[in-house]
Order: sequence, then structure tokens, then C-alpha cells
Amino acid sequence: MKNITSRNTKIDFVAALRLSPIHNISPISENPKLIEIEKIEIDPTNPGRVIMSKRDERRRPSVRDSYDILGRIIYPIIVSKKNDDKYELIDGHARFNEARGRGQEKIHAIVFPEMTLEQRICLRETLNAAQEPFDAASIIADLSFLAKERRLDISNPEDIKTLLRDFPERVRNHEKDLLILSRWHPEAVKLLGESYTDDENTIGLDKFRGLNSILATMEKLHPQTVEMLGGAKELSLKLASMYNKRKFSDGVRSQEGIRRVVKLLKSVDSDDRVVREFFRKEKGYSELPQIVDEKAKENVIDLSKRLRKLLSNIEAEELTSDEYQELRRTWKVLDQVLYSAS
Repeated sequence: MKNITSRNTKIDFVAALRLSPIHNISPISENPKLIEIEKIEIDPTNPGRVIMSKRDERRRPSVRDSYDILGRIIYPIIVSKKNDDKYELIDGHARFNEARGRGQEKIHAIVFPEMTLEQRICLRETLNAAQEPFDAASIIADLSFLAKERRLDISNPEDIKTLLRDFPERVRNHEKDLLILSRWHPEAVKLLGESYTDDENTIGLDKFRGLNSILATMEKLHPQTVEMLGGAKELSLKLASMYNKRKFSDGVRSQEGIRRVVKLLKSVDSDDRVVREFFRKEKGYSELPQIVDEKAKENVIDLSKRLRKLLSNIEAEELTSDEYQELRRTWKVLDQVLYSAS
């Protein structure tokens, strides 16, 4: 039954995609066309237009190196026709900017017929899904434009699901995360979504999920504080700012800092002054009062005493290989705990 349901769901998505604004849309010609760069216009709704974004920083060195080695842009950009012999750039902003910056007057492009905003959004999301890591900021921006075009509400879960039907599977698979992000302030998503590690991989959606647990706990247990801070969207913007200022990672991984904040939010009185001041002043998690779990504390003391007693009666040469490895793992964990407490 489960397989049948899964197959039917997939069939439904295929049927929906056949109704997509770009279903069966084709370039004007199979061969790229050499067009004048000055005739290409930047789509103001395209997230790729932002030149100094982290996304652009990732792409720029490889595009520059490619140009230095080959002497030109090899892969054509993607454009659509406009009136008055103009074109609109859909995909290939880094290549376009590099060519223009080098003084190139013409560039090869795959040319599509004139498109509506709906079609341009769906086409660029389809192209991005094939070549980019999951870019939360860009996807949320495109969903917002598409929702406005179709007179839908991006904060409405059912409307988000409707919009995602025209997006590629790689994007649809993140529906739950996008439902979360659609409730966030767009600038908060942009702040976090454009964060990348040094090895050029996205940090991942765990940070959104973790920070959203703070937001959800605040809405449920500290509603007056949320209202005082300007509402849930403004609080999400504050959380993004605090995350980027490393307020949740003072000596620990940010996810651990976030968990400690959630734990405290659940332990104090509703709309406690400590909570208000924490967010108003954007304090670090370590500035919050410590929560002492007496039961856990007793267990640690008891286990430590038992472990010491057990180890004092063991001869090192009598340890099996498995016992030795397990003790080393235990020692490593103890060392980490004691180091973080020092």
C-alpha cells in the first residue's frame, strides 16, 4: 500500500509539472547565438543579480580562472527575448559579469522566446537545482515573487505547497524547511542563507531548524516578549543577527548553544525579564543563568564514583582490545567535558 501511495504521489507531481509554465518550452535555436552584451538586461527579480553576494564569491574565482586559461567564456549564458531587440538574463550572471568586466563586447547565449515572470522564475529554479547547493535565500526570494504574481500568500502553508508544484524535485524535497522559512523575515533568510563554510559548502538547514525551535518556543511560552520585539518576523531577524555575531557559539557548537537557550526558555516563567533582556540586548547564550538539573548532577557524581572504583581494581595488561578502545572513547569524552568547563 505504501509503495502504491508513493507511486501515485509521484504521478501527481509529474501531472502537475506538465502544467508548469515552462513545460515543453524550448530555445529559439538549438545553437547558441552570439549577441551584444549591451543588449542584455538584468532581471531585477533575479536573486543572481546581486554581485557581491557570498554566492557570487564562490563562483567568481573559478569563472576568472577559466577565462584566464581559455581566453573566453565557454559555456553560454541563458537569456530570453524582450521587445526592442533586447534580451533578459536568466542564468549565468557570473559568466556575464566576467565577460563584461574584461571588455568583451559579445557573448554566446542560448536564447529563449519572450517569457513571463512566472516562466523566468520556474526556469531559473530548474537550472539552479541542477548546478547549485540548496540556496535557501534565493528560493525564498523566488517563491515570494511568484506568490505575488499569482496573488498567493507565502506565509500560508497551502499556498507554499501550490507554488512548489512548479519547482524541481530537489527543491520540493525541502518543503518542510521552506514552510518554516516562509514565516521568517526575508532579510533573516538572506543573512543565514548566504552563509558558507571555508570549503565552499553550505552550512546547511540545521541552523534554521535550530533557530526556529527558539522562535517556536518564544511564540508558545513568551508571547508578550515576542510582541514587544515587533512580532515573530522581527524576532527571526534578531535571531539571524545574533547567530552571525556568534551569540550561540561561545566555546561550544552553535547547535549546543541553541539547545541550551531553548532549555532555559522552557524553564523560566512566561515572559520573564531574563528572556526580555536576553533578546533586547542580543546577549550571548553564556550570559543566561545556568539551569541546574539536580537529578542529572547526582547521576554524574554517582557514576564517577563507581567508575573510579571499577578502574582502581583493573590491571592495564588484563584489558581486552575492546575494553581498551571503549575506555579511550570514555576518556576522550571526559577530556572534552572537562576542557569546556575549565
